Amino acid sequence: MADSSPFFPAISDIRELIAEWRVQQGEAAASKRIAEEMRQEREAREKGETVGYADVLRKFGEIVNRKKLE
Repeated sequence: MADSSPFFPAISDIRELIAEWRVQQGEAAASKRIAEEMRQEREAREKGETVGYADVLRKFGEIVNRKKLE
């Protein structure tokens, strides 16, 4: 009978393979998305379109100090 042949995987084996494949696809997609975000950020920094964390803190401090004076 073909269902018990060692040449045919069990349904549970197929499900495990599909689950592993889905995890791998998700990880690949996440890696691709992260790489694209990093590329976009690098290009924006080269063009001077982004600000660093220190700049954000400095601006925040200026706003807080301005509100205290008012």
